[in-house]
Amino acid sequence: MSLRRSFGRTGPTRAARDAARQAQDEAARIRAAAGEAEETRRAATVALQQARDELMDALTDPAPYEPPRWTSPAKMRGWELYMHKVASDGVEPTDAELAGEERDPSTARKWLPEFRAELARRTAAALPAQATAHDRTADRAPAGV
Repeated sequence: MSLRRSFGRTGPTRAARDAARQAQDEAARIRAAAGEAEETRRAATVALQQARDELMDALTDPAPYEPPRWTSPAKMRGWELYMHKVASDGVEPTDAELAGEERDPSTARKWLPEFRAELARRTAAALPAQATAHDRTADRAPAGV
């Protein structure tokens, strides 16, 4: 049997070109997926570094802890609810729970980062050896981005 008969009229070159085109398309899809994965990794690395910096700032703050003194009674009630939910249930309240019936949840949503930072300060104040925390991390290398 000749080669011409086994490949029909298209011949080996057309079949090879089709296979090469499919391989190139697959390689392009894989490169695109790898690029997306790399961007996700970079974003996660940046977020992790920011969280680490915020935590270290809270841990190494030389000022003694003082409870928050928010001027808004609603925000103060939100803080008390936040601390109750975190202490008793181990979860943060939702922005709707923080807002209650008297506030827009989008306002309460803005409180959450402040409450988290305040909880970090409060937790750090309760930890022993705060002064040495900075010394232990002073040689930290920045995360590769």
